[in-house]
Amino acid sequence: MSGNTQPSMVLGWTENQGSLPSGQIGGTPPPNTYTPTVGFYNTGGSIIRIDYSSFKKAMEKINK
Repeated sequence: MSGNTQPSMVLGWTENQGSLPSGQIGGTPPPNTYTPTVGFYNTGGSIIRIDYSSFKKAMEKINK
């Protein structure tokens, strides 16, 4: 298998920006929240990123 590399897995965070409800003018938006995320990468860049809770459920199902 020349030229192929195995993907790497990285645990990180996705930032979810807080925003005001539609139609509301002024005020302070809620703080940003952060969601644990699992990403798979190879030399070409990102292959896929998924929510950590989905990844965890899949691993638990596989390991039954």
